[in-house]
Amino acid sequence: MLIHPGFHKTGTTFLQNRVFNDERVFRPLWSHGEIDRYVIRPHDLDFTPESGREDIATRRHPARPELIDIVSSETLCGQPFTGSREAVMQARRLKDIFGDAKIVFTVRKQPSIIRAIYIQYLTMGGLLSPEDFFDRQARYGYFSFDPHVFEYHKLVEFYGELFGAENVLVLTQEELQRGLDEFVQRLRIFCGVAGAEIPVPLGDKGREGVSPPPSGIPLLRMANRFRTVAVNAESPARLAIFGSLLVKVAYRQTWFFRGQGERLDTAIKDRFSGMFAESNARLQRFAPCDLRALGYEMPLA
Repeated sequence: MLIHPGFHKTGTTFLQNRVFNDERVFRPLWSHGEIDRYVIRPHDLDFTPESGREDIATRRHPARPELIDIVSSETLCGQPFTGSREAVMQARRLKDIFGDAKIVFTVRKQPSIIRAIYIQYLTMGGLLSPEDFFDRQARYGYFSFDPHVFEYHKLVEFYGELFGAENVLVLTQEELQRGLDEFVQRLRIFCGVAGAEIPVPLGDKGREGVSPPPSGIPLLRMANRFRTVAVNAESPARLAIFGSLLVKVAYRQTWFFRGQGERLDTAIKDRFSGMFAESNARLQRFAPCDLRALGYEMPLA
């Protein structure tokens, strides 16, 4: 049994839609909706693991030792726009439901993932500029973006405490981009699948979940004043068509607002440079690749 709890913006949509549904290698057990139903949605006072256990037991029967039974959703590592405060609770629930399991995290260099999270925030309806998004101080009892979420070792080590460090693996988006077959081979060996030593060529799976370019940031922020979406559910519905049109233009245009990418990168560098070196050094214990060689921030040698 393999659980893939994230992180967000590390190729998760591509993996779920193009790779983990390959019936030669994987058997996906729950959709995002079912994960939400059994793991995420119940209030702490209402959660019980029995319904999830029962449902999973039916889906894993009959046993298929040549396949990897997998549950994958980046929602399991929490909501990054508000600091992923749910991540620990959801990890404990997974332990209650599944007992023993293998865990794989996918990660990405922090400046790149923070950039992608901000743009995802805009596609979900956000209105704030990069500076305001990164610096926002929420009112007491509420939460906002928290860069400490991307000190990956914290959540990875917590899963190690729950499931055993030997059962936790960290793979990178950079490895995935370099070679899908080798990426999947690492998973098969990690899970001890029968015949794992024989590669299963997956071929070209294309792309999935492409984000708009940074040059579209001003148009997305404007569009979100007219769209009813997750982060901004109170927008005037009567202007939704105008908002949707602006979003389409934001995905396509790259000429105007070309300085937005540099502005976003500068905002990230000014705030977070040097923040993740120690975390990445601790993460290396779980990652078979050389994180420093892939460009991850590391302590000075």
